Amino acid sequence: MPENVTGGDLYRLWRVSEVNLPRVADVFYDAGQALGRAAGGSTAFPARDSVYPGASFKVSALGTAWEDLRSTMQSIMIEMGDVVMDTARGVRVARELFDRVDQESGKTLLEAYMGPEGTSVTVAEPGGRAGHDYSEPASNPPVPGTPEHPVRPDSAPSR
Repeated sequence: MPENVTGGDLYRLWRVSEVNLPRVADVFYDAGQALGRAAGGSTAFPARDSVYPGASFKVSALGTAWEDLRSTMQSIMIEMGDVVMDTARGVRVARELFDRVDQESGKTLLEAYMGPEGTSVTVAEPGGRAGHDYSEPASNPPVPGTPEHPVRPDSAPSR
């Protein structure tokens, strides 16, 4: 981390953890859900079809291979979404920790120079983001219930 961390740096970390990474995770979760919808019922690669017309043996190697590949890819997409969300949590915790320590250090400095009753100088609220546009959707965390809000698929892929 740079020697002099500013509010702008903390704001960028807030944007990464609350805005950008959740949207990246949503892309992986959506891909996992799309792969889940591609399970079974496909006429292109039926898993339980005759190996050749008229055969009594009812397993298609191609259909079975597709199901295995699809399931593996779905697992990878969901795990990647989880990793991105874990990264967002890690960045959030680091930023909050730095902010808390910085606030405590600032209060200590104020008390050292102005005494414990030094009320003539106000300390900024933790997490304050001056100049942030709260009306701009792309600058704010994804809203629950909207398409860009990350939603982890409920079920793990079946194998």
